[in-house]
Parts: sequence; C-alpha cells; structure tokens
Amino acid sequence: VYKAVDQGKITWDTEVDISDYPFNLTVDSEVSNVPLDSRKYTVKQLLDATLISSANSAAIALAEKISGSESAFVDTMTAQLKEWGITDAKLFNASGLNNKYLGDNRYPGSKPDDENTMSALDIAIIADHLIKDYPQVLEITNKPRLISRVTTNWLPTTIC
Repeated sequence: VYKAVDQGKITWDTEVDISDYPFNLTVDSEVSNVPLDSRKYTVKQLLDATLISSANSAAIALAEKISGSESAFVDTMTAQLKEWGITDAKLFNASGLNNKYLGDNRYPGSKPDDENTMSALDIAIIADHLIKDYPQVLEITNKPRLISRVTTNWLPTTIC
C-alpha cells in the first residue's frame, strides 16, 4: 500500500469500493475483521483497519484496489519478496488466512487448505524494509484501537 501511494497509483484519500468477497467475509466470526457496512472507505481507513485491527477484509479490499484482484496482488507481493531475496515464502492471499475461509476466492491452483508461509528470517527482512522505507507505519501500529469516522458511519474495533 505504501509503495502504491509513493508511485502515485493511489492516494490516502482514494475511495475503495468494497466488493462482495471482502464484504461477505466480514460476517465470518472465525476471522479478524471490522464491519465494512458502508461499502466505501478511503485507503487510509482500510490500512488503519488492517494494521491496527488485523482486519482481513480490509486487506483484501486494498489488494483488489491496488492490483485489480487479490490474485494479482499476491503476484505483486511475491515479486517484491524476491527483490528482497526471499524465495522460500509461499503466498496465497493478501490476508494471511487459511484458504478454507476464502471459499471460491482462492489463488489459482492453490489447495483448499493452503495458507501463507514464511520463515522468521523472512518476516524480519520484511519488517526491516517496511520500517526503513516507511517509518510512518510505526505511527499507525502503535495505536491500541481504531475508531474512524466515515460520514455518518463508524468503523469501530478493538484490538484482536
């Protein structure tokens, strides 16, 4: 998301329409989410929901906005990891959920129980790049909870 903003593909105020896929996932009580009832939020609101509340549907909505589909976003993420020297990670979606929660929205060719996997070293490399390239992420992730006003709708959550 930060890279897409830097490249001018989106802005923090870009509106994101919530497709049926992430919207319908918000009602699954087994996954971490925030309600996306308004069906339209800004990139900033969805990133806050993703980083503060671990909102899976918000991550999917951002992936769809940036790359056109979650599958295309997974390809972008995989390419980014390879640029950073990470070649053993396996990515299947933008949320990190096990495919069993995604129904027919699975990455092409993936199995019903596949999930993203990477080593602790891989995560450290990603975190190092994120913090060095976009230190402002620390301003978001240090917040204990999210309450964001969206016109007359609220996007409230607590830490999961």
